[in-house]
Amino acid sequence: MLEPPAGAEDAAGEFEFINRGKTPVRVTDVRSGCGCTVVALDNDVILPGEKGRIRAVFHIGSRQGRQSVGVAVTAAEPEIRQYELTVEVVIKDFGTLTPRAISWKLGDEPSPRVLQLQLTPGFRFLGAESATPDFLVEVAVGADGAVHLRVAPRDTWAKRNGSVKVKIASGQQPPIDLVASVSVL
Repeated sequence: MLEPPAGAEDAAGEFEFINRGKTPVRVTDVRSGCGCTVVALDNDVILPGEKGRIRAVFHIGSRQGRQSVGVAVTAAEPEIRQYELTVEVVIKDFGTLTPRAISWKLGDEPSPRVLQLQLTPGFRFLGAESATPDFLVEVAVGADGAVHLRVAPRDTWAKRNGSVKVKIASGQQPPIDLVASVSVL
């Protein structure tokens, strides 16, 4: 299981194995079940008693939480066999936005509701905006660094859906978006 630090772009690991047989084993194919993972084999022929390694690099992108990717390995030993390996990655949250959804009922007063941003250490707040002009976002940063987003619909006379995107970053990494849904129901 791979547990990269919050904000990492990739998680890398390897599978190590030993040829415990009496004949060489030829690995004929190593394939990832997802385009998010690149796999590579150190050596395609493993002699008796030797170790082999399959390296895997999982691209995190905007994925969150626990992720699993299958890796199919085909070997001739001397008969052809296929083995299934699993790359498991636990992606740490880089921040939380609570609540994840806010709404108003038709005809409600369009008063602001607050979203609270809690950042993982090492991350910084870059900004927030509504994905549509139907909702207004006002940012307030407290003396303790807490970020509060006051969100309000322009009016509540028609149903509408939208989202608030919050940009955060760490070091020189590209910005990451946290998203909360907003709606008038």
